[in-house]
Amino acid sequence: GSGLLAQTLQDNFGLRVDRYVAVNLYAFREIVDAIGGITVYFPEDINTKWFGEPKLYLKAGQHHLTGEQAEKVVRTRIVINDSGRIRNQTLVLKAVAVKMLTVNGVKQIPDLVNRLSTYVLTDFSPSDISMLTCLAAMIDPQEDIVYQSIPEDLLVGAWVLDESQDLQVYAFIYDKEVI
Repeated sequence: GSGLLAQTLQDNFGLRVDRYVAVNLYAFREIVDAIGGITVYFPEDINTKWFGEPKLYLKAGQHHLTGEQAEKVVRTRIVINDSGRIRNQTLVLKAVAVKMLTVNGVKQIPDLVNRLSTYVLTDFSPSDISMLTCLAAMIDPQEDIVYQSIPEDLLVGAWVLDESQDLQVYAFIYDKEVI
């Protein structure tokens, strides 16, 4: 879970994570719908799978998405593989942040926290959430939030042994020294 992810980031990259919020897909859909959907520009077409073959879901360009549509976008990797899915997930998360940090979005945070608490895991206390809600209006989502990904040219896809499951899994591997 979240503790293992934090430890992995610390061990591999020296990044200290001291707080977390984990949202399941039901809560994600509900959040997007509660804020009236999100507007996202996708530079590439987004495809889904239809009887094993790619099928166009959204053409490249700007789209206003419901929670269900946003979920479909963040889950799909047809044609674009995991790297493209990560790019699309980042675009969607940026759009959610932009919408959540409006006056209307900030007003909805307490209700969303109460309504979706069983679908969200966090180590933030209720008073932390209240304090962050007050500070949210001062955050510029374009300037104050930084999204980071490991550059694609530093990652190589390969089959590796997942020792905990004793299975071969396809994963991104990297040269720790280069990163």
